[in-house]
Amino acid sequence: MCDSKINDGKAKMKKDSIPEIIILFMIKTFFSFSAAYFVSLWVMQIAYEERGYKAYGGEYILILIAFVATYYNISLFFKYFRR
Repeated sequence: MCDSKINDGKAKMKKDSIPEIIILFMIKTFFSFSAAYFVSLWVMQIAYEERGYKAYGGEYILILIAFVATYYNISLFFKYFRR
């Protein structure tokens, strides 16, 4: 007998365990925070040079966009990588 995981041409996807989900979340957030941090270093310096003083403005939107874009792309990468 053949012990195959394929049923009607569709492969069964293994469900992630809780430790795997936690580790994936930690990896995604770490790299997303890292990317946002390096973007913030760059953006805050440019904003300070342009204004001449420290202030809070639209540069924080760019930092948030960098975080969200990185998180989304890492999630997409893991989705295709783990097939």
